This record gives sequence, C-alpha cells and structure tokens, in this order.
Amino acid sequence: MNSIPSTPISAGLDLSLLETERRDPLSRQISDADLVAIMTAAVRLYAARVEATGVFPKIIMSDATATDALLIACELIKFHDINMFDFTMWYDRRRSL
Repeated sequence: MNSIPSTPISAGLDLSLLETERRDPLSRQISDADLVAIMTAAVRLYAARVEATGVFPKIIMSDATATDALLIACELIKFHDINMFDFTMWYDRRRSL
C-alpha cells in the first residue's frame, strides 16, 4: 500500500498532516477553507501541467479507492454544472492530445 510521504515536499507542505486528517477527519486540523485551497491548487496545477505538456501524469496513488476518486469527480462535475454530453467531449479530448 502506497503512503503519503511524511517529510515536507519542496513547497513546504507536510503531507503527513493530510494523512493524519484522513485517518481522523473529525479532528479538523485542516479547516474546510484550507482543504478547499489545497484541492483548488492541486487541480489547477494538474490542469496547467497537462495543458503545457499534453501529458496526463498519474493523478493518484493506487491506494486511493474508486469511491475516493468518484466522490471528488462527482463534486467537480456538480460544482461546474457539467452535463454528461460535455463531460464525454472533454473525456474524449484526452485521446486527441
């Protein structure tokens, strides 16, 4: 099982805090506002990298479940009110890059 490194990454974010919070999400060590900022930054970084390189790097580690992935995918789709037709067009775009 892959685990998030316990050492700070070069940007200064200690990813072990995210893992600690995941194991006890009610501890609220990370505020909802901070979680939104982290997610937004990660999504925007990934999109910028794909747009710049045309390469889709692996987005999550293998220990993230299908439920984990679908929860966030559904929230992103709902947030931007994306219909399934548009989603399919964007999904197919990946093949053309």
